[in-house]
Amino acid sequence: MNKKIRIICLMLIITATSCKQVTESKPIRFDGLNEKPIEFIDTVKYEGFIIGADFNRDEVYIQTVSAGKGKYAISIVDIPSKKLKREMQLKTGGFESPTGFYNPSHMQFLDGNYIIVDQFHKILVFDEQLNHLYTNMFYQLRYFLDFYMYENQKFFVIGAKKNMFKFYRNNIRIYRLRKNSRPVHKKDLHVFSNKSLQPQDLQNQKFMHKGEFWPSGKGFHKNGKIYYANYDEKQYFRYDIRENKSVSFDLDYLKPKKFSQETADRFLFYHSNGWQDRIFRRDGIRVVAVPYSEPLYQFGIFDVGANKIGIIGDLDIETEDLKFRLDVLDADSGKYLESVRFPFGDGILQNIGDGARGMQPTFINMDKGYYLWNNAVGEDVIDYVHITTFKIKPDNTGTTGTK
Repeated sequence: MNKKIRIICLMLIITATSCKQVTESKPIRFDGLNEKPIEFIDTVKYEGFIIGADFNRDEVYIQTVSAGKGKYAISIVDIPSKKLKREMQLKTGGFESPTGFYNPSHMQFLDGNYIIVDQFHKILVFDEQLNHLYTNMFYQLRYFLDFYMYENQKFFVIGAKKNMFKFYRNNIRIYRLRKNSRPVHKKDLHVFSNKSLQPQDLQNQKFMHKGEFWPSGKGFHKNGKIYYANYDEKQYFRYDIRENKSVSFDLDYLKPKKFSQETADRFLFYHSNGWQDRIFRRDGIRVVAVPYSEPLYQFGIFDVGANKIGIIGDLDIETEDLKFRLDVLDADSGKYLESVRFPFGDGILQNIGDGARGMQPTFINMDKGYYLWNNAVGEDVIDYVHITTFKIKPDNTGTTGTK
């Protein structure tokens, strides 16, 4: 028994040492903020929720709100023309159903296949003609999810979210997808800890605490590397799959942003359909906003074009027209290139909170001038996918500073 314990301890030491050896830290090159003016050319809205996009195919995938009894519909929309290319009819079903859908939440095109994730419970693979091929049962809450190819096999990286009672664990993990079998866990890259509101809920059953502007995380695969970040840190990470090496990039130019109780209260009811009042009338439970006690530094990391990544480095929330500042960096060196500001709504906000689930993702392509985002519109609070085209104004000189 003692020998087994010594062997286990030795393996843990070797593993910890190996992780330390493959990780290094680099400062990014930043010579001052360089904001570029942007011209928004056109926006077309589709009712529903964005669940994915593919800029190589110029497609965006939209779950429609209603497709008739017993069915879901996913609209595949051509981004340049903003017109419907085809519609995918899906039958409804429970979590355990291999072909029925409870709530489609993620969709990608990969190596000739459409991949759809049903809520947090299973992965369904279709061919290019939308014929079902196979299903993998896989239950996992998440902060983000992205599928990719490596050595002719399908993999995915996930920010696996687990409630540890006093905090949420954000475990950056890699899995290999297998036909008609559970995905194979290949590697853990990093573990972040995000505070949880659950202990407060248990102390007083007359209140439901909802964390507004709390840290979460995001990540993606790009050109054989995985980029990821957690919002309460002034850095992002890049893992090289082939070299099995991780590098962190320091974002020292980012300014801390701490949110007030007044701001949290205001956004608790942002585009609300009245669910807070219904809970109070039905159960006598009052929903209370709780801002995070510490500052946040960033609010999302994105693949934004050829050899470019983007960091949301600031939120403009003081006015009615909400905007975020996207800081564009060189994907290889981390060098800061420029910043632009985009409008935003529910799609961004719901992923900056205690209840973030990686739903309604946002997509940006600086090369093609595409911005795909979710927001609720009108007095009836109807969700729409916004397909926005834009261009950087050619005659700008930019502004330099350190806001």
